[in-house]
Amino acid sequence: MKWLTRITALYDRFLDWTPVLACLLLYFTTAAVCYEVVMRYFFNLPTSWVTEITSLTLLWIPFLVAAWVFRRNGHVRMDLLLTQFSEKKQALIHVVTLLVTALTCAVLIVYGVKMAWQMFQDGYRTETLLRLFKWPLLLIIPFGFLMLLVEFLRKTAEAVKKWRTLRPRI
Repeated sequence: MKWLTRITALYDRFLDWTPVLACLLLYFTTAAVCYEVVMRYFFNLPTSWVTEITSLTLLWIPFLVAAWVFRRNGHVRMDLLLTQFSEKKQALIHVVTLLVTALTCAVLIVYGVKMAWQMFQDGYRTETLLRLFKWPLLLIIPFGFLMLLVEFLRKTAEAVKKWRTLRPRI
């Protein structure tokens, strides 16, 4: 089990760096848009690449940080109905919800990889001036869902432990 601890630690360190990468992408996007505005409105020399590249960075940013935010319980929770149940039932509902969401992530991973593979085989490119290959750009989708799947499975294990330790109300 030592290897599992090492892999988990490596994954955690990687996940801690994903918001840094997302911030760098956001800084780049901001600078590129400012550059575009200056070139377009002050020099009448619009660029051809800023819109395409910034739209791609805006695709990557949420997929890079979703698992990191989830690990820190930063996503919005709707618990108005849950508070009507006992703590044991709330824990069980939480386990079921996490499992359903993990399954959804797994399906999206498979579909995302299939889609990227098909685009790779077809040589599909973006329909813009840069004509970038589309498959490497879209791999962030299954990759982001893979990171989310790992976090959902971790949270599921914690939730199952909590559910087992709770005693039903009599």
